Amino acid sequence: MTWLGVRDRVFRALRADEELGVRRRGGGVGPLLAVLSMVGFGVAVAQSIPATVEDVVNRSDLIVLGRVTSTDPNGVEVGEWKQLFTRHTLRVEAYYKGSGPEDISLLTAGGFETRMEGGEPHQFWTQVVGSEQVKVGDEFVGFLRSVLGGYVFIEWDGAKYPVYLDGPEGERKVNLRLRKQKYMKGTALQGFKNLVRIEADPEPAAKVEEKLKGTKGITEVIPLKELRERILEIIRGEEPPK
Repeated sequence: MTWLGVRDRVFRALRADEELGVRRRGGGVGPLLAVLSMVGFGVAVAQSIPATVEDVVNRSDLIVLGRVTSTDPNGVEVGEWKQLFTRHTLRVEAYYKGSGPEDISLLTAGGFETRMEGGEPHQFWTQVVGSEQVKVGDEFVGFLRSVLGGYVFIEWDGAKYPVYLDGPEGERKVNLRLRKQKYMKGTALQGFKNLVRIEADPEPAAKVEEKLKGTKGITEVIPLKELRERILEIIRGEEPPK
């Protein structure tokens, strides 16, 4: 199955009808997250296709700055296929799109489940290679989709941007992946112009933007104090025509 097929199956499961609920995993395995009970370990492989910020801003229900404060020890089943997810608590420092409480539930594909075998509890780990994952203490800007029971990353590569400290004063920054010239500044803009100069197409800027889609894009370093303004600029610029 291709990455898009895996991702879409997960999202279809997450959008299942409300009456399916979110239940603790205790029985069989779903078609995607197959567990190898022989060794207590399972892997589902998905090839990640990188997305840029322009690809995810308007498909995201929330864009947040937050830190993971806790992780549930056992996974939860979500959707009609009972896919296994891990629930984390994300403490939100800032909402750049949407609004909500200080703490929200973030779901990531895979996780631990406890099964009774021979009258004894056994833990099994399921991993979805290529999906975005988090751990306690991670601080990042997340592009999230609302699902039953919480939120998931809108993409598996390009929806989570780690925050880091830079410079002698430890300023918090984030590296955003961009592909459109109109949103770039500084060294990112200069890098784009360098690509335009070597592009032979009659419309070189448009051609470069087309080539950057589905690649790593161009990374721009943005201080968190400037991030709200930059995110809002991209949201407005990517809104579909009315």
